Amino acid sequence: MLLGKKKKIKSEILQKADGERSAFDLLMLEHLEGAFKNKLSDMGILKISIHIDWLDDIKCLGVQGYCKAYIMDLHIYPDEFCLAFDEDEPDEGNMYPLESRERFYQVLTDSINALA
Repeated sequence: MLLGKKKKIKSEILQKADGERSAFDLLMLEHLEGAFKNKLSDMGILKISIHIDWLDDIKCLGVQGYCKAYIMDLHIYPDEFCLAFDEDEPDEGNMYPLESRERFYQVLTDSINALA
């Protein structure tokens, strides 16, 4: 991703007051500052690839990686996230409301722990 794009996104999020930042904003800041990928690695997700869509009509933090014997596909949107695991190609995932950053990590942890 272009450095200018990262700066633009970070600047846009930091313009909001602390209490106005959504869970999506906080996760995006974690990614831009490097902590997000580290947290995913600590959870056992390997070969992590992250992509950002930051357009007027769609904002998404897309993540792919490997966990245990599965491929993980994760799409985080401002109000919800979609999480899928599959041994070959994760197609349809489960949708969850993006209520808080803590709840996001709890759902991800629970999903990883449920894998065989």
